[in-house]
Amino acid sequence: SEGRSDELPLHTNSLSAFYVDQYEVSKTLWDEVRTWAVTNGYGFDNAGSGKSKDHPVHTINWYDAVKWCNARSQKEGLPAAYYTDAARTVIYRTGQVNLTNACVNWIAGYRLPTEAEWEKAARGGASGHRFPWPDVGTITHHRANYHVFRQNGTNGYTYDFSPTPEFHPSYAT
Repeated sequence: SEGRSDELPLHTNSLSAFYVDQYEVSKTLWDEVRTWAVTNGYGFDNAGSGKSKDHPVHTINWYDAVKWCNARSQKEGLPAAYYTDAARTVIYRTGQVNLTNACVNWIAGYRLPTEAEWEKAARGGASGHRFPWPDVGTITHHRANYHVFRQNGTNGYTYDFSPTPEFHPSYAT
C-alpha cells in the first residue's frame, strides 16, 4: 500500500554473498585514492567535499564514484570492476560513460552495491521490515538522523513518531 509506481510491485531477490565497507567513504580515503588516480590517468568531474576528514565524502556524482572504485581496486592490486566496453578491455577512467551490465565485472575489485545489496546491507539483514530494526515499524530521531516530513503541522507519515521537527536536533548543523 505504499511506494511510488516505479518501485512496485514488491518482489523478492536472492543474493549471493557480497562484501560492503562497514563505513561510508571518508573524505580522507577519497582524497588518498583520488590523488593516486589522477596521477595514474583518471579524471574526475568533482574533487569531492567533506564536513571534516573523517566524515563521508559528498558532492560527487555516480561517474566519479565508479571511477574511484576502479582506482581503489587498481591501487590495491585488484582487477577493476568497470569498463567502457562489453568485452571489458578498456578500464573506465575518464568522462561520463553510460555503462551497461556487460561493462561490469561483478566479482572484481571494488564496486558500488546493487540496489538489492544496498537494501540488504542497510537493513542489517533484517528482512520484511520498513526500517533496519526488527522490533518496531516506526521511526523517531532517537533511532535515526533524518528529515521529518511535516504536513499541516503534523508528521506526514503514520509511522513517524518523532516529536522534533526537521532534522535530529543534535545533528542538524
